[in-house]
Amino acid sequence: MNRQFNYKNHFYKVEALKIKKLNHVLTLSALIPLVIALHGCQPIGSKTLTGLSGQTSAMDVHSKIDLVQLLEKYRKTKFHIQYDFEVKKEKTYVGVKTKTIFTDLVKRFKIDTFRYNVAFFCKDGYSPMVPLAQLLADNGYIAVKDFDAAGDWEEAMQDKFAPAYLVWDLAVDDHRHSFPYGIVSVQFVEKKTAYRLATPKNGDAKVMEGFSLFKDKCIKCHAINTAGGVMGPELNFPKSVTEYWKIDQLKLFIKNPADFRQNSKMPSLELNDQQIDLIVEYLEFMAAQKTAKEE
Repeated sequence: MNRQFNYKNHFYKVEALKIKKLNHVLTLSALIPLVIALHGCQPIGSKTLTGLSGQTSAMDVHSKIDLVQLLEKYRKTKFHIQYDFEVKKEKTYVGVKTKTIFTDLVKRFKIDTFRYNVAFFCKDGYSPMVPLAQLLADNGYIAVKDFDAAGDWEEAMQDKFAPAYLVWDLAVDDHRHSFPYGIVSVQFVEKKTAYRLATPKNGDAKVMEGFSLFKDKCIKCHAINTAGGVMGPELNFPKSVTEYWKIDQLKLFIKNPADFRQNSKMPSLELNDQQIDLIVEYLEFMAAQKTAKEE
């Protein structure tokens, strides 16, 4: 009788212990999301961009990323560049290496670096496309402060350069890189889909050569079918620039905008007559391919 009683008593104690352990596990499971939220951690494989002003924003590789918020998570350091093409002299800034920022994003989104470019969106509408591989090199920086200025920037440059400025440590005669300023956001763009709406369908060799020149010289400021920058006017939709400008005058304007407009924002692009002819041929061809959305 005593053995039977002791056995039952032992059985009940074991079962009670199991229930206690189960409750403990359930309590821990409930706490895990809270711990993750408090510490800004993300489960492996998550594509949620964290560390942005304490916020957690669900994003994927194609999302537009707020650069100001992104930069908040990085330590800023002083750096010196040989020549700043915008201010025409050597400069010292404070900021973060592009290699540091974009290496983190590549890991987070599991990006194939050779498949993507990065679009930079500036507050004045300028929007250059930079190869991702170029940003992963060791000579690019996102500047957030002029080291020699009393404030973040010299007073005359504050509105122009803030909040962020992409600079490169290059030789004076190296003109391969863009120096966009007033950057507010960035976005990964697959190379095969970049400027798809501006790409000619069934264009001949001259049209394609004109398109290549347009991408290199014009599309950072001007859009074709909404693909490109918005600093300057859209040139094809809903009406092509070739339909309301006389062609000979359009070519002269491209050659030297200052001859047509006082204080023109458009600079001289240093194009020869043959190159201008090819760009205009591309624009005339695209007049028959108007669209503002992906088909």
